[in-house]
Amino acid sequence: MNRGASLALINAIVWDDFAPGAAEVLRQGSVQRVELIRGKGKWVVYLCLADIVHPSELDKLASNMCSLVEGIKCVEIVPCFEGWGTSLETLYSKHWDMVMAELTRRLPALAGATCQAQGMVLHIRVANEVNRQHLKAKGCGSLIKRYLHQAFGLETEVLLELDPGAARTEEIISQAMEVEKQILAQIRQEEDKPSPKAKGKDEAIYGRMFKGEPVPLREVQDEEKLLIVQGEVFGLEIELETVRQPVKDGGRDPVEGPADRRPAGNGGALGALGEIA
Repeated sequence: MNRGASLALINAIVWDDFAPGAAEVLRQGSVQRVELIRGKGKWVVYLCLADIVHPSELDKLASNMCSLVEGIKCVEIVPCFEGWGTSLETLYSKHWDMVMAELTRRLPALAGATCQAQGMVLHIRVANEVNRQHLKAKGCGSLIKRYLHQAFGLETEVLLELDPGAARTEEIISQAMEVEKQILAQIRQEEDKPSPKAKGKDEAIYGRMFKGEPVPLREVQDEEKLLIVQGEVFGLEIELETVRQPVKDGGRDPVEGPADRRPAGNGGALGALGEIA
C-alpha cells in the first residue's frame, strides 16, 4: 500500500457495510504510512481523514482490509483527522463522545471516567483513588496525549484527578468505617470484662448468713437442740403421729387431752432434724 494512496482505489472493500457519511469520509481518506509488526502478523495503518468517524466504522474498515491480505492476522487503523488546528475545546464540544469511545477501546479502565477541556488541558476525573492509581500505572496520560497528537495534531496536557463528588463520598465512607471500628472496639472491651462473680458455696441463696462452724452429720448428738449443718438436701420426708397426753383435773381420773402432733421416732438423726425443724 503506497503512501498517499486513497482507499477509493481498493475496490475489494465492501463500502455498503458502512454508514453513508462514514463511507464517503473513509473512501476519500489517504494512507500516511503502514507499519508491519511481523511477530504478531499485524498491520498498523495511519489514515488521514477529512472528518471524524465513529471508532466502530474504523473497526469495519480494519476487518475488511484484514480479509484482503493473506498472512495478516489483524489490522489496526490509526486515524489522523485534518483541519482541527489547535482547538481542544472545539473537539471536546463537538465530537468528544467518539473520541472517548476510541480512548476507552484502547484503555478499558477509562470507562466511567468524566472529562473536561480547559484550554489545552484535559481533566480526566475518576470515581476513586484505586482507579486513578491504576490508570496512572497504565500510562493513561501519555496514551491520551499521543492519541490526540496523532489524530488531531493537538499538543495537550492531561491531568488525572478524583471526581469531587466521589472524593466526598470516599471521605464519608472512611468516616463511617472509622466509627464502626470504634464501636467494635467498645464491644470487644465489654466482652473482655470479667463476668460478675458467681455466688459461691459460702454465700446465702435465701435469707441471711449466720456465724458458726458446721457440725459434721456423724457428730450430731440426739440431745442437741441447735446446731449448724452443711450439705446438699436431696430429699426430706417427715411422718407425724398422734400422741395422747393424760390430763389430771383435781381428783378426777385422768382424761385424754388434746392430741400433740410431733415427728415420729424418739432418737437418731432424723429425730434431731425433726426437732430442729
